[in-house]
Amino acid sequence: MPREIVTVQVGQCGNQLGLRWFDVMLQEHKAYPQYPEARDAVFLQDRQNKNALKARCVAVDMEEGVLQSMLRGPLKDIFDSNFFVSDVSGAGNNWAVGHMEYGDRYVDSIAESVRNQVEQCDCIQSFFVMHSLSGGTGSGLGTRVLGMLEDEFPHVFRICPVVWPSEVDDVVTAPYNSCFALKELVEHADCVLPIDNDALARMADRALGGRRGQGVIANGVPQPHAFSAAQPTTTRGLPFDSMNGLVAQLLSNLTCAMRFPGPLNMDMNEITTNLVPYPRLHLLTAAIAPLSVSSKHAAVGPRSVDAMITACLEPAHQFVDVRHGEGSAVTREAGMTLATALIARGPQTTIGDLTRGVVKLHEQMEMPYWNEDGFKTALCGVSPLGHKDSMLLLANNCAIRGKVESMLSKFERLYSVRSHVHHYDQYLSPATLRTRWRRCTRWWTTTRTWTRPRRRRMLRAP
Repeated sequence: MPREIVTVQVGQCGNQLGLRWFDVMLQEHKAYPQYPEARDAVFLQDRQNKNALKARCVAVDMEEGVLQSMLRGPLKDIFDSNFFVSDVSGAGNNWAVGHMEYGDRYVDSIAESVRNQVEQCDCIQSFFVMHSLSGGTGSGLGTRVLGMLEDEFPHVFRICPVVWPSEVDDVVTAPYNSCFALKELVEHADCVLPIDNDALARMADRALGGRRGQGVIANGVPQPHAFSAAQPTTTRGLPFDSMNGLVAQLLSNLTCAMRFPGPLNMDMNEITTNLVPYPRLHLLTAAIAPLSVSSKHAAVGPRSVDAMITACLEPAHQFVDVRHGEGSAVTREAGMTLATALIARGPQTTIGDLTRGVVKLHEQMEMPYWNEDGFKTALCGVSPLGHKDSMLLLANNCAIRGKVESMLSKFERLYSVRSHVHHYDQYLSPATLRTRWRRCTRWWTTTRTWTRPRRRRMLRAP
């Protein structure tokens, strides 16, 4: 029985991420057609044409530009416009407009579209809710949709790959939008995968290595032999293709143990069960190796597996930059790690390789005394596109507090002089603004309590 994932992509950033995600999934289906369950996890066979595939997604944007470009692009045949929800004017980089005005107007139609997608699933595993934190539609309407999913489908896990703003962002009101959205993510998401724009840009440059991927499209489908993690296709006109390709590679490795067979399979619900010891501490730092893909396969063996695990501990391979590129976000120097997952992919990687990798990670990480063996492993026997093996590291590390602290400090600087507050007055009262600020600060204070290990209280013998 297939285990499906329904993607809900909101805003310009979320829809561009979703486009790259389905791009890579389509390439994997063309490369491995012998696994129909992997196909059915993210695609649905068209009722009128059994040879045609439709993406299991609901696309939402309050501007028509990105959605129309998806319907005109090389992957137009896999999207169904009946599951598109759009407006004309946009949210204007205002969280309150997206969350309250457009949320009240469109949340019912979005819920109906999601319900129709869920009814076509046999055993839905989770929702992927993709959006950004700095804009108005992604942060506002995206978090409103997240709350709706919790109310309508409480048994389905909600995993949110969200793009965090850069240190120097082009949206002036990004601190307000990010803090308001973060409060909603903490309360309504089951698992959040922060994607730092600054770290992602450096990873894309490293993956490109001074060259451009030469993607080839035949019959509207990108060919697997031309795949590049940094630039999956030759689609023009959409920005950040290389960065979105890396996020698609991350999500592909995240779901590989569920979609393909292997010695150690892992469902999506096992991620939250093993990596989230407390319900509000669910921001996971991700790292992946290798970043680039080559048509020539490198030598595979214990050393290559060890090298990939070592690379995941380097800041150049991590999707969150908490120390300005000067140190890792998951080692003991960064802070305490509450739990860790290691997801390997490749036919020649063994369980023994993972066991040896866990020992190595245990030496590099600082674990709490009550969860010293908090390591979850998964092994998929099918190679990723372009190379033989890959490694994905997920760590619930408290170093993410650095990004949250930077976000809150920017909020405080703006709010201390009431800058741009009048844009939110129509929807939020001053008391509501202060309440949301206090909730974000209270959550951040909770993460700080785990920066140092708690010593076990020893009981004296009578």
